[in-house]
Amino acid sequence: MYTPLSALHLGRSTGLTLSALQAIQNKNFKVKDIRRLYNSIRKFPPYVHISFVWIPAQVGIQGNENVETLAKAALNKASYPGKLISWSDLKPKINAYIHSVWQKKWDAEGADKLHEILPNLCEDLRRGGEGAGRKRETVMCRLRVGHTWLTQSYLLKK
Repeated sequence: MYTPLSALHLGRSTGLTLSALQAIQNKNFKVKDIRRLYNSIRKFPPYVHISFVWIPAQVGIQGNENVETLAKAALNKASYPGKLISWSDLKPKINAYIHSVWQKKWDAEGADKLHEILPNLCEDLRRGGEGAGRKRETVMCRLRVGHTWLTQSYLLKK
């Protein structure tokens, strides 16, 4: 038999503290998610009781308590002095930085046959296209470089 929902308890471990929930005007991304959830919940019928529950799963661990203290102190500050950036905006910048470091190491190794074939490492390794898969990228790279069974079979016979 179907019974209507009469209570909903939302639990969260120590990742987001109760103090962050109380500072609902905070500009933090997680608090924005909580605010969005809260606005959706307000549309529920009045007979549905909803409570947010903080689950102190890791109480007593000194590192976690230090983080909790710092998080509470940060909530008391008026505003964040820097610019907030989302992960989707940050990820391409991180990838570009990693590729530039990788390219610098590749260029520092000196000129040889591989450098003639793959002068720009990051672009050449992506010729298979996004989502091409590791196996296909490996096969295409080996074909371009000349590392195939046919060209290297004399080494295998030794």
